[in-house]
Amino acid sequence: MYLYGASGHGKVVAEIAEENKYCIEAFIDADVSKKNYWGTQLSMKSLKEI
Repeated sequence: MYLYGASGHGKVVAEIAEENKYCIEAFIDADVSKKNYWGTQLSMKSLKEI
């Protein structure tokens, strides 16, 4: 699963997903200052690029 948004709400969604046996492959975020989030790689893209 890929999640858009590497901040508080993204973490909450990731926690719920993992509790339901989904694997988080990466977070997608437009903020280029973020490199890693919650031990997961970040992909820097905007929603228009996806």
